[in-house]
Parts: sequence; structure tokens; C-alpha cells
Amino acid sequence: MSINKYEDFVGYVANVFEEAGYSVDRDVSRGGRCRIDVDFLAEKECKKYCVEVKATQVREEVVNKICHIAKENEMIPVVVTTKEIDENSRKKLQEKYPEVLLIDIANLKFAVQSRTDLYNELIASLSYVVDDIEPKE
Repeated sequence: MSINKYEDFVGYVANVFEEAGYSVDRDVSRGGRCRIDVDFLAEKECKKYCVEVKATQVREEVVNKICHIAKENEMIPVVVTTKEIDENSRKKLQEKYPEVLLIDIANLKFAVQSRTDLYNELIASLSYVVDDIEPKE
């Protein structure tokens, strides 16, 4: 995925959060005890989330980083990936980092399945076919 396409995908994910009723802040270059180095912040029902979007498989270093940032800033960590997270990897990451919300392509497909416009935009933004990936809540 090219840089421009990646930035567009981050914007797409932020839009999905907004459509789900979250307020989204893409201007996250703020100071504090820990510099917030994430793609965007989201808030809903008095809960704050720091969101990192990846166009690659989710690595433990990424989850560790977002969990550290979230803890320092009293937020819930979220990692969104354009790839599918296999159940074994998901289980290992959730056991080590129970606070993180992992959203993969199957979860994204589920989130937008009733919105044809968002679903079509998701499919068009990917460089691979996802027809064989079943949506998962």
C-alpha cells in the first residue's frame, strides 16, 4: 500500500469510527507525559481511544507501543489492520495485552456490511481480494 493510499485508509478508518458515533480527532500531535504518536483519537460515551492503523500484519511491538501510549494517556488502545489476524496470533496478543482492541479486515467487513458505500470503499482501497474472508463481529 502506497503512502498516499495508506493515509487515505487511515482517513477511511476514522470515517468508519465517526459513522459508528465516535468523535474523532486526527490532529494528535500533542505534548503530555507521553507524546501521542498514533493515527487518530476517538471518543464515545466518555471512553477515549487511541487508534493505530496498519497496512501490515500486527506485530507485538506495535501492540506494546499503543498499549504504552494508551496507559500513559488513560485511553483504550486500538489497532486496526488491513490484514486478517489469525486466531492463534489474536489469542496470544489478547493474553499478553488484554486491554487492546484488535480490529482486522474481517471485523472491518462486519462493521460496514450494511453500508454499501463504506463497504465498496473498503474493498476498493485494498490491494488484494477479500471475498474469501468472512465478516466477524
